[in-house]
Amino acid sequence: MMNEAITDFVYTHQIDSFQKLRIIVFLYEHTDLVKTPLELAHKLHLGDVMLVDRIITDLQYVGLLVTNEDRCCDIVAKPETRILLAQLAQVFKTPVSRQELLHLVMKPGSVVEHYRRGW
Repeated sequence: MMNEAITDFVYTHQIDSFQKLRIIVFLYEHTDLVKTPLELAHKLHLGDVMLVDRIITDLQYVGLLVTNEDRCCDIVAKPETRILLAQLAQVFKTPVSRQELLHLVMKPGSVVEHYRRGW
């Protein structure tokens, strides 16, 4: 179920699209894979490598990802980030909560509105 910590996490880390949400959850759930923009675009059926590369850059900028010289990316090693990502991944698995989460990230301005109102 959605809670204020998840809402804050989504807002603070500017997870403002389904693609960002899907990529960050996938990276959290698949720590054993080599994750380049091309591989992520293929595995997630996003098709647009440039979009995936932009999303990786955005998520790196907000402190969720680290990349190496080959653009392989991974979740940062901060325990508090991993705990919140575990909660986010759990919300994403539950259909009703996923709908709330998608509503939060896909509606223009909704992240800010939900953050101000609280859950």
